[in-house]
Amino acid sequence: MAQVEESVLQAGNTAPGLDEIPTCILKVIWPLIKDKKPKKTDWSSPSLYRLIALLSVLGKGLERLVAQNMAWISIHYKVLARQQFGALPLRSINNLTTCLTHDVEQALNQDVKGAFDTVLPGRLIRRLREQGWPTNLVLWIASFATGRSVQIRLDGEIGPSTDIACGLL
Repeated sequence: MAQVEESVLQAGNTAPGLDEIPTCILKVIWPLIKDKKPKKTDWSSPSLYRLIALLSVLGKGLERLVAQNMAWISIHYKVLARQQFGALPLRSINNLTTCLTHDVEQALNQDVKGAFDTVLPGRLIRRLREQGWPTNLVLWIASFATGRSVQIRLDGEIGPSTDIACGLL
């Protein structure tokens, strides 16, 4: 901080940059602006010195106009996914939460028929163990998922018993 202050106060009367602030003005207001980040205690942190781009008011207005038009075009022409909510007009976290709730409720109300037809029992048991599920629960699921057999009934006739290698029918 001392180096920055010395650099500002020792600067000669050079021509101002694009901001048109002359050196003499910086020297006069230095006591007011030198502590712009008073809550920052570790001045050795590189993040305190990252570059920022300061645009003119006209530049900021133009940037806002372009962003608004890009948002409208991306929504109108369906460039973005329906689930995109960030930085878009008339969309907020409340909308996202409502959509999520709707999707979950719809999934819960649908028939889950066929959901367990392709489960590999060995892989299921291994995953449950890897995820840290209680041993007694894993063993109970293993007893349900392994050593199963099926018989097919067609026109009142029952076929032979066949072991199931895949699925939880």
